[in-house]
Order: sequence, then structure tokens, then C-alpha cells
Amino acid sequence: MSSTALKLLALILMLMDHIEEFIPGAPVWLSWIGRISAPLFIFCACIGFRYTHDRKKHLKDIYLMGVLMGAMDYVLNYMIPNPVKSGVSNNIFVTILVIGICCYIIEEFIKKEYKQAFKHLAIFVAVNVLCVWLINLGYDDMLPVVFTKSPSWFLFIGSLLPNVIFVEGGIQVVLFGILLYFSQNSKVKTALVFLLYSGFCFYSAASNGMDFNNLFIMNYEWMSIMALPFVLFYNNKKGHGYKHLFYAFYPAHIWLLFILSNVLFH
Repeated sequence: MSSTALKLLALILMLMDHIEEFIPGAPVWLSWIGRISAPLFIFCACIGFRYTHDRKKHLKDIYLMGVLMGAMDYVLNYMIPNPVKSGVSNNIFVTILVIGICCYIIEEFIKKEYKQAFKHLAIFVAVNVLCVWLINLGYDDMLPVVFTKSPSWFLFIGSLLPNVIFVEGGIQVVLFGILLYFSQNSKVKTALVFLLYSGFCFYSAASNGMDFNNLFIMNYEWMSIMALPFVLFYNNKKGHGYKHLFYAFYPAHIWLLFILSNVLFH
């Protein structure tokens, strides 16, 4: 499968996942299948970052999309503070951006470009610290109410100041993406990364109980392992790309589902 085919598959499964997330009464198995989506997108993002001709522009484009999505998520949550099922907190652009930045810095160290590496690392750490500081201001009621009324205000700040903690999926997904990036040349290593990530998710879920409700209704992120067979069928070809399709469809379908769910079911 080409990277385009993987992304098209991920797009379809992502839609199913978000139908379950926002539409009341949608079966939970849609989200089980949807666990395949994010790992495929992250895998393809790692491929894209490795082979892009202009990494800085690539990261800038992702950053701008993340800020746009963070701003719109904030506006929707501000307008509908009590949604019928779930607020909007989705922003995988920021997750992919943070993964890309971390890989960029790590590669600078590998290439022994220490001056640039330490400079970029210092900037990234400063941005992370500033992000956490601003979010803590909100918790101390020091930010204007316009920021704190929305349940996603801290995610909006996280889109402006990308942070390894305040990203969709959390720091474990960032680590997963970094390991995927540096294992691309070996399907065995890629498989081990998937097993490690899914195993960690399963262990975290199982620590709360081995019952069906916990593992299949509440904490089923471990099902991401289902993405592995599709990744192993990757044929090292790009395909047609469709970059703008993915950039547009991801935020548009989330916002549309959120609005429809609150118009039709509230």
C-alpha cells in the first residue's frame, strides 16, 4: 500500500471514530475500528517529514493548521459549553508537529550539529515551559474569563505554544511517533514499536481492571495494534498525495459532526 492509500484508509476510519465520539447512540465498535486511524496518520506523517524537500516549511504549514484548528475548537466550545455528548478537543496537527520538532532536534544531535541542536532544544523547552506557565495562570483564575470559559482553552494555548504534554494523545503518542520515525527502515523495528506502544496502553488499561467495561468501553487505546498489518503492507511509494484533501477534511468533518450533534440531539 502507498502512503496515500494508508491515509485514505485512515481518513475513512477516522470518520467512523468521530461519529461515535460526537453522535449520541452511535455504537462503540466504531471507535474500536477507529483506533487504527491515528497510528496510520502518524506513520505517514513520519514518512512525509523524512522525505519532504523543505522541513521548515513543512513544519510551519502543520503549525498554522494546528493554530487554526485550536482557534476553531475554542470558538465552538465557547459557543456550546455544554455539548450533548463531547466537546471538541481534537487537534492531531499539534501532535504531529511536536513529533516532527523532536525528530528534527534529535537528528541534529545525531549529525553532531550541536550548536543548532542545543539552540533549537533550548527554544523548544522554553516554549513548553511558557505553555505550562500560561495554563497554570488559568487554573489560578488569573486569565480573563473569555479564556477559561471554554473547556478547550488550554488546548488552544497548546496549539499556539506546542507542548509535549498538552497534545492529543499525550506524551506517550509523541514518544510513539518519535520511535516510529527512527524505525522506518525496518519492518521488524516498526512492529516492535507498535507492540511496545499497544502493550503499554493495554497495561495501563488493565491496571484499572481486566473487565470488559474497562478494556472495551472505557480504555481501548490498546486496539491501535490493529493498524500494524496495514503499516507492514506499506510499499515505500507515495501515491497521488492529496495533501490538501487531508488538511481540509480533518478539521471540517470534526466541526460538522460537533455542530450537527448539538443541533439535532440537544
